[in-house]
Amino acid sequence: MRKELQIATALAALLAAPTALAQNTTPAAPTAGGQQTAPMPSSPGAQPPAATAAAPGTGVAAGGLRFVEAQQAEEMLASTLIGTSVANAENQSLGDINDVLLAADGRLKAVVVGVGGFLGIGERDVAVPWEALGVSRDEDQDLVLRLDVSREQLENAPEFESVEERRTAEAAARAAQTPPGTGAGIGAGGAVAPAPAPGAAPTAPAQQ
Repeated sequence: MRKELQIATALAALLAAPTALAQNTTPAAPTAGGQQTAPMPSSPGAQPPAATAAAPGTGVAAGGLRFVEAQQAEEMLASTLIGTSVANAENQSLGDINDVLLAADGRLKAVVVGVGGFLGIGERDVAVPWEALGVSRDEDQDLVLRLDVSREQLENAPEFESVEERRTAEAAARAAQTPPGTGAGIGAGGAVAPAPAPGAAPTAPAQQ
């Protein structure tokens, strides 16, 4: 009886072995050349790798270039900077920003402040280094720019000259220094021919 029980137990173990083997075996993924590679085992509860999170305000990269989708609260636009009033520590208005000056590497180098004048008449442009400005925001999140100088100091500062203004001034200076060229009415030896009398036929030039 005991021998029959041992035989039955052995048969049951043999019948259960293929089922357990089938449950624990994962089909291998086919590779090039018909060879099969066993998959990497995964730990229990493992999650698939997540995509790399993009920086706030940036969009999907295209060709290695990641686009900026939104302006952040601490960032400013040049259109907002231009026209902003600059004041000193005594809250005295010094002028408004008329333009911005960028360095060759794209860095914000200076702001061009229009000072003096009245209603834009007689106003002078003065370039102030960006690092000299104190930048903050008021309770309404509006931009506040402070400069530690008096209005008189800013009005007496050297006037800013753009490349276009300098080229225009140089062209005007060259034109003023160029002697008049020879043209109609200039005779031999530089003598000016007299104007013909009213109604008289023009005379032909003498043959050499």
